[in-house]
Amino acid sequence: MNITEPDLLFINCRVLTMDAQHPVAQSVAITGERITWVGSDDEAEGLASRAKRIINGQGQTLIPGFHDAHIHLLAYAASLQAVDCGPNAVSSIEDIKSAIAHRATSTPSSQWVRAVGYNDFDLREHRHPTRWDLDQAAPDNPVRLSHRSGHACVLNSLAMKLVGITDSTPEPPGGTIARDLVSGAPNGTLLEMDDFLDGKIPALTRDELTSGVAAASQRLASLGVTAIQDATPSNSVARWDIFKTLKAERVLSQRVTFMVGAGFATEFRQSGAGCD
Repeated sequence: MNITEPDLLFINCRVLTMDAQHPVAQSVAITGERITWVGSDDEAEGLASRAKRIINGQGQTLIPGFHDAHIHLLAYAASLQAVDCGPNAVSSIEDIKSAIAHRATSTPSSQWVRAVGYNDFDLREHRHPTRWDLDQAAPDNPVRLSHRSGHACVLNSLAMKLVGITDSTPEPPGGTIARDLVSGAPNGTLLEMDDFLDGKIPALTRDELTSGVAAASQRLASLGVTAIQDATPSNSVARWDIFKTLKAERVLSQRVTFMVGAGFATEFRQSGAGCD
């Protein structure tokens, strides 16, 4: 490889090489997207005058990037646009109601309010919020509050009406509509119902998606994550095209391995997607 004029040269670092024969170095040369040389600062002197850019690590540690082997990137991006109801943001259902109510004040009536990250075990009440809790927070907006696990969510009454869940709605295969123990009416908590809700709740706009993915990519990079493997079960050719666009527009900086959704394998084979 040509290292006579590296694009980037790191010097004065504590480089952890992951090479058992040479575990630590001081300098790294990069040409294009490849590491082309690793060595000591003394050895790097000959490259320094020809390097297009030099970064002095000031003795800090330099390590290979992390590879997140199982992520749902678009869901993560969407979560960054939503109301944070994680344990660091809320400690009770009242806190959740307050956070959602605050977002509702800046959300036009009838538009969806999305909230994410709650965990019933972490809440003071040690239970899931109900549709009636969320009705108090945002009676004029449909609300979807997603559980931290990704396997449950809570809808308020308006949201349930819009997605077509009534007292007589049968539970889909593999899903559970939680119900009030006295009246038997759905209480808003839905377990393993994402397939049922798919297409019934508006997707993020293109601008929202782009903004969310940009924020997600930046946050991952700040943690040293330079490559991801998207393992979303609904990964289709359409989603593959979204990823290609995000990469082409440099919105997403991480390298991507795309796991094809099991139900879309034939579609991929017939389209030839992923072969370019």
